[in-house]
Amino acid sequence: MSRFQRECADQNVSLSIDRVVSSQARQMPTELLSPRQHETIELALEKGYFDVPRRTTLVELADELGISDQAVSARIRRAMKTLSQSFLTEGDTKDRLQLTGQ
Repeated sequence: MSRFQRECADQNVSLSIDRVVSSQARQMPTELLSPRQHETIELALEKGYFDVPRRTTLVELADELGISDQAVSARIRRAMKTLSQSFLTEGDTKDRLQLTGQ
């Protein structure tokens, strides 16, 4: 990474690095989640929290996980934000590279 930055600087190419993600994480987006977030999302999917209509509630998920419904909600929101940013940022980067002709 350092060598790449030096090469860019030598060629007067400015860049900024928003985040570094392993190639394995790109293959498995759940690797971006904490173990607790992963467990919560997995349970929410299994129990039908994301179904329409929902087959379970935050309170029911919280009871199963042994935490408050507010904690479940926070874990789900953080996990969804992380996953969304991962997918959206990846697309934005590809779009920016195409626009600049690289």
